[in-house]
Amino acid sequence: MASQLHSSNHPEKDDLTLYQHLFGGAYGRHVYERVQMGQGDLVPYIHTFVIREMWMRPGLDLKTKMLVAIGMFLALHREEVKFFVVGALVHGASRQEIEEVVILSAVEAGFPAALRGSSWVSEALSEYERLEG
Repeated sequence: MASQLHSSNHPEKDDLTLYQHLFGGAYGRHVYERVQMGQGDLVPYIHTFVIREMWMRPGLDLKTKMLVAIGMFLALHREEVKFFVVGALVHGASRQEIEEVVILSAVEAGFPAALRGSSWVSEALSEYERLEG
């Protein structure tokens, strides 16, 4: 089943290239390497199902998908929100748009989530500037 999933969306691109498309050059490599460190059998499904099947679906542009993911990861109190902050910047989101997502998450997911998330957003912005120059 994995090879079938793998071949359906962008078979011409290798996994690293797709991560770099989603998250930018150097940061995309960073995210890819972090996923590669995951638990053996799960990693191929992240590449094929999550990246190729879900993230590459038509219907929403990547900027919108990244902003939605920021809100969801803030609500879940997940540090991985940083990946999507960088992805949003790569796909044209402004810092103001990202900050609006953080503010909205305070209302919908609670202030603790927004406060923690705000620090992760700041860390991601600094990391993006450092890696992408």
